Amino acid sequence: MKDSELSVLIVDDSENDVALIEAALRRAGHTVQARRVYDEATMQNALDVARWDVVLCDSSMPGFSAGRALELLGHRGLAVPFIAVSGNTDSSAADHAIGLGARDYVRKDDLARLPLIIERELAPRAEATPRAPTAAHSRVLLIDDDTKLIRAYQRVLSSLGSAVEATSSAREALEWLSSRAFDAVVTDVHMPEMTGLEFLVAVRERDLDLPVILMTGEPSLDSAMRAVEFGAFRYLVKPVDLAYLDILIRRAVQLRQLARWKRQALQVDGVADARPGDRAGLEARFGSALEKLWMAFQPIVSWRGRRVFGYEALVRTSEPTLRSPADLLDAAERLGRLHELGRCIRRAVAAAACSAPPATDLFVNLHSADLNDDELYDIAAPLAPFAERVVLEITERASLDDVQGVQKKMEQLRLRGYRIAVDDLGAGYAGLNSFTLLDPKIVKLDMTLVRDVHSTPRKQRVVEAIVRLCGDLGMLVVAEGVESTSERDMLVDLGCDLLQGYWFAKPEAGFCTPRF
Repeated sequence: MKDSELSVLIVDDSENDVALIEAALRRAGHTVQARRVYDEATMQNALDVARWDVVLCDSSMPGFSAGRALELLGHRGLAVPFIAVSGNTDSSAADHAIGLGARDYVRKDDLARLPLIIERELAPRAEATPRAPTAAHSRVLLIDDDTKLIRAYQRVLSSLGSAVEATSSAREALEWLSSRAFDAVVTDVHMPEMTGLEFLVAVRERDLDLPVILMTGEPSLDSAMRAVEFGAFRYLVKPVDLAYLDILIRRAVQLRQLARWKRQALQVDGVADARPGDRAGLEARFGSALEKLWMAFQPIVSWRGRRVFGYEALVRTSEPTLRSPADLLDAAERLGRLHELGRCIRRAVAAAACSAPPATDLFVNLHSADLNDDELYDIAAPLAPFAERVVLEITERASLDDVQGVQKKMEQLRLRGYRIAVDDLGAGYAGLNSFTLLDPKIVKLDMTLVRDVHSTPRKQRVVEAIVRLCGDLGMLVVAEGVESTSERDMLVDLGCDLLQGYWFAKPEAGFCTPRF
């Protein structure tokens, strides 16, 4: 369309603004034949004497409205692209103009956009022969509580090649998502039933990859940052350039297809489901993971006594995208929901405790953040009735620097009847700090010390020294991760009696009987 001649009818009562519009079109490379009209009589006359490629109308004139200008075009049956141009920066002005039937809205302080919009509107008319109808390039779900605006958006996006289904109800939109397939979602940020971010999380409960474009007439830095964090494909400020929105939708559809192929590639590699890539998806899947959370129990045996000493409770979930305990913990950390996860775990252990074999202890893992949760110390906490049988494992893999008053908290737990264990010894923050602060009764050797201990003299010396020193301090030692007879026998020879690992039993939903 550049270096072309345009016949432009400009409906504006300001000669200066008309000159600015003409200058913007000429800078874009167009030869402009323009005529200024400013009331019904001059517009009627202009329509009588010439054929116009496009009508640009000031939507804020006091004596002649954009609605009346559109009516005059309609009465004559003229399908001329009608673009609202205004100095009004209020987003409602754009909504009103598009609701009346304008193809787009351009502010007078942003006239650089005008040539591109005109080129877009006139491009189909430059084709020598009409094209046969083609399938829609995307199926778009459009949600906005402004019914006039939504009709205008639906009309324009449909003309640009999208199959658009629109609703003013977020809840209805979610029902549609459960029963229909869409390639992209375009939604307002502020809606009566729920916010755009709440809607985005609800979308992620149904589809991890569906692109969601958020629009708002009340932008803020906070909402924009949260939109990005939650994984919105784009955050747009109204009035939205519908040509740009169409480009975004096409791009979103391509990236959605790419995301699907990536998931299929992961399945080929044996990964059932990839983790969510954005906060909204993570929130949705984490909530699902908590609902589907269950505990597996792995026995800890006394080899000399050929008996079960206790069971370690290990968190599991049936949510496929967070099936790994490490992924579940990482999600809780990213979302700031560690306390919630810890409480769910402790409730699940307490629910299973009643059916645990008698005279066996229950080992329950704590994240260092759990030590800052007041519920842990409450006499009404779920584990409190079983405290005499519960060993709280605190890993050496996490620092205790963020826990205030660690020694006082440990004393509170001991007064409630709990015992303390240091988990993963040899794999985390080395030194005396954890022993000094926690004063544990049980120490669990990390499996990195146990693996191939029978063939690694250096590991044998380390394990033997730790077992001896812990015995002198009155601490029991559990060697975890035992997977072979050779490892078992060597650990027993080095003084380890309490053993745990796949050689005895894998973690199961119930309290299994190990082999000896």
